[in-house]
Amino acid sequence: MRTDTRSITSITYGVLCLIFGAAQALLWYSNHRSMVLHGSGGHDLSSVKYFALFSAVLGVALLFRLVIAQIVFETLVTAIGLFLIFGSMFYVPFPWMFLNILFATPLMIPLTLTITSWRKMRTTTLHAG
Repeated sequence: MRTDTRSITSITYGVLCLIFGAAQALLWYSNHRSMVLHGSGGHDLSSVKYFALFSAVLGVALLFRLVIAQIVFETLVTAIGLFLIFGSMFYVPFPWMFLNILFATPLMIPLTLTITSWRKMRTTTLHAG
């Protein structure tokens, strides 16, 4: 197994996706349990289970170092970051805008890493390693 930068970043992204998926599954489970025990008085977060499943599948694909999974992950993370930046510029009051931009800036790191190592990442197959 090669331990180059591509593999390390893909495995790191995969672990982060699996942790995020587990957190979403825990959120769905606690909301589902609350809805069963206490009725339908709160928010219904039943659609979160699909996001948890998507995060888990994407995390497993990233652990297998599939390049297409890495591109999907980086596209989604970059879209969330750009949404936070541009959305906060137009809709969030002035002092709080900087907090959103501060949270969105680390979401641009995967895109930056991909742009800097794109020449090494280009292969003829969809599998990185």
